[in-house]
Amino acid sequence: MEQQKLSIDHFSTISVIGKGSYAKVLLVRRKDTGDLFAMKILKKETIQQSKQEKHVRTERDVLVNINHPFVIKFDSSF
Repeated sequence: MEQQKLSIDHFSTISVIGKGSYAKVLLVRRKDTGDLFAMKILKKETIQQSKQEKHVRTERDVLVNINHPFVIKFDSSF
């Protein structure tokens, strides 16, 4: 069975958890399963202008590889 590509359209926003200088974190619910997630939304233009691409990629890599009970599990990115 082919897995469908995940996109922002697969989620409904519940609330804003936090805002930063180049990102916003939302509490979202996946429409097909009802599971709750924290979704971090980054603006590519802002990241590129501030030359933060490497930092963003490093943050993602760390979250993918970390396994700790006090850190939320990384599920996916798109």
